[in-house]
Amino acid sequence: MTTNAQHPWERLCAFAEQELRARHIPGAAIGIAIGGETYTAGFGVTNLDHPLPVQPTTLFQVGSITKTFTGAVIMRLIETGKLQLSTRVRELAPEWRVLDEQASAEATVWHLLTHTGGWLGDFFIDTGAGENALGKYAARMAELPQVAPIGAAYSYNNAAFVLLGHLVELATGKPFEQVAADTLLKPLGLEDCHFNAETLMTKRFAVGHRVSGDAAEVIMPWGLPRCGAPMGSIVANAPALLTYARMLLDLGKAKDGVQVLAAESVRAMQTPQAPIWRDREAIGLAWHIERLAGETFIHHGGATHGQGAWLEFCPGQAFAIAVLANADTTGQLARAIRKQALRDFLGIELPAEPFQPLALEPMREIEGRYVLPKIGFVEIRSLAGKLIGQEINTGGFPTEDTPPEPNLPPYTLESVETDRLVVADGKARGTQCHVLRDESGRMRWFRMGGRIHLREPLV
Repeated sequence: MTTNAQHPWERLCAFAEQELRARHIPGAAIGIAIGGETYTAGFGVTNLDHPLPVQPTTLFQVGSITKTFTGAVIMRLIETGKLQLSTRVRELAPEWRVLDEQASAEATVWHLLTHTGGWLGDFFIDTGAGENALGKYAARMAELPQVAPIGAAYSYNNAAFVLLGHLVELATGKPFEQVAADTLLKPLGLEDCHFNAETLMTKRFAVGHRVSGDAAEVIMPWGLPRCGAPMGSIVANAPALLTYARMLLDLGKAKDGVQVLAAESVRAMQTPQAPIWRDREAIGLAWHIERLAGETFIHHGGATHGQGAWLEFCPGQAFAIAVLANADTTGQLARAIRKQALRDFLGIELPAEPFQPLALEPMREIEGRYVLPKIGFVEIRSLAGKLIGQEINTGGFPTEDTPPEPNLPPYTLESVETDRLVVADGKARGTQCHVLRDESGRMRWFRMGGRIHLREPLV
């Protein structure tokens, strides 16, 4: 590090600018915290129709990173005795249910935090802006079918976190957003974290874009309904996310020494609770946990309508990275920037995963139609020696009245290792898929993008 040109941060910024241009992403902000140093930068513009330069403090929707904030609020309530991980949902909400009675009776705070409830998780509706918006959403969960028995497997669940927000309101008698502000945001000094558009309209913020080929366009709607607050509504900037990550690296202490979360709560959130992929990936309490190069990395991503974000930290290296961008291809950008940052700041070289076509028998086993009720389905077929997926979207986001996203062109699924596949090309490149088996070795579920899909026969 003898000159600025050799500094890892300078290299990362140059790389990020290059990636934005190559991927036709209008704007992004990134940040690194390592040891006692913090670096942030902005690139590109906030809005192609009404452009302003992206600054480090520009606000982006962080999407599902919000779930980790909700998890932290739950841990605070556990510390004060208002909840326990073993608290059953029906202890606070006796009328609550999903379609499966066993899941309805057995569901606990732990199941919700670990995405192991087993019911359909992508349920996007608008229950209004009133004080009972979360309660109304919880009542509508009676429509949700099981995709797996409760506790059987990890399957990403947005609905579970809306339900957690409802439990926060029932346990405290206050709106979820107020509890989050009082117990977490204000103690951390995170004035630049917002739940709704009204509080940020006077600030510099990004809007979502859809990237198609070498062009991008602004897309609507911008915000999420109020019931989406606990699962994905936070709007924040790179410095705010790094402040939050530093608190977690410091076992619950804010920069002024105030203990925002008990150290035991932070450790519990970062402790594997249920496996995602063998012994390398697990779900903690709201956070995802991954073992890489002998280190433990804690992370969560987020995606809204044309925006995305990534937050990751490594306790063993006192390291954190934040990536925020205003395009529906942010996931690919974040993976590229993450890989470069781990190499330059930590000396960890992530190997290129060797994609390879599947053998004939595994292809035939996987062929089928895989349904995500209310959202759409993917048909997987073997064609010309390759496994090809074709998604059909039937549901919209962020509400059921939002028109579905355009269907992606067919894409290739290739093998990374036994029972682990990845989308190898196109806009969804990098999406992980897992074949989950029963004790006899027979394929039981197909999990794609973290969600268990229900299998139907091809017609």
